[in-house]
Amino acid sequence: MTAREKKLAITFGGLLAVFAVGGVVWKLPDLVGSGKSGSVGRQLEEVKAILKSKDLWEERALWMDGNIPAYSSESVASAKLLERVAKLTKLHGVKIESQEIIKIDPIQDSELGHDFHYNRTEMSVGLSGDIQRLVKCIHEIQTPEFFTGIDRLTLENSEDEGLKCTLLITQWYQTM
Repeated sequence: MTAREKKLAITFGGLLAVFAVGGVVWKLPDLVGSGKSGSVGRQLEEVKAILKSKDLWEERALWMDGNIPAYSSESVASAKLLERVAKLTKLHGVKIESQEIIKIDPIQDSELGHDFHYNRTEMSVGLSGDIQRLVKCIHEIQTPEFFTGIDRLTLENSEDEGLKCTLLITQWYQTM
């Protein structure tokens, strides 16, 4: 071996050793924590903690079932959402520029790993108006007691009509 080849071999060997030691140090906590008794003990504590809060979660589920709006179909839920948004925009003097019900594919939800006990309907709505009126209207649209939330909000300043915004509104409900 030439002197240059020896230097390369030493450098390469040194880098390999640094990476190997770094990998062991990096994975050491995982390797130590994966022992059977520690892992089983940790899982047992987690199960006990979940069982302790069982009554709280059952109480919350009963409250949800008693308070979430109930509609006979997705079309009825969508119509009610459209009606409510139209009423609130009129009340606050906000102009509806566009509105569209977003069709939710139940197959897509299940493919994403969602298995909802409740159903949802979504709509996209474009609004314009004075900032104070828009904020009051948006605040009333997103109301916990109606199980309505705004998933996405975009704002755009318009010289003609004041402020423009686009909302993605989700209404949760249960089927009667």
